[in-house]
Amino acid sequence: YLRDELWPRLKRLVALIWQRLSAAFILAACFYMALAVLVFDAQDASLNTSSGATPQNWLGRPGAFLADMAMQLMGLAVWLVLLPVAARAARQFIGRQLPHPNWRFIAAVLAPLFFALGLALGGREASPYEPFPGGAVGQLLADALEAVFAAATYYPTREVELSLAALFAFIGLIAGLYAAGSVRAGWA
Repeated sequence: YLRDELWPRLKRLVALIWQRLSAAFILAACFYMALAVLVFDAQDASLNTSSGATPQNWLGRPGAFLADMAMQLMGLAVWLVLLPVAARAARQFIGRQLPHPNWRFIAAVLAPLFFALGLALGGREASPYEPFPGGAVGQLLADALEAVFAAATYYPTREVELSLAALFAFIGLIAGLYAAGSVRAGWA
């Protein structure tokens, strides 16, 4: 009896508990990260800012460090990192699955990259004292795109850059929403 009936049930119960606990942990981590980024202040003490003042971040010094690293790396595209991860964890917590998980994973990886590129192209006039809108990743992608244009001896005007920025940001946003399960693709 133990081997044939109880053991499989026990294994399913442990798997279900693990699934719920891991989803709850990921949701809590996403909430913590979202709260840290939401109240981000570039003047808070962090890895690249020295300040003896009390951090303005609601989560204190750890929140200020975390938010600064996220904003320096991805800029505002960090939201498109958090959205699919939190949505996936929420669905795992309630036991629902999304169709086409491989396509959604690819979209979740590409969404913040496209969005960061769009923000970087659109924010080329940003102050060097503020974090770049697309973060370091967006700046690297924008520099690579400009290198491709230069290799083709094409030097876009600011209007073309802004149009490309809007296009890339829109693609990133749609991909992020698809990855989170908020929109469906007819081709998938």
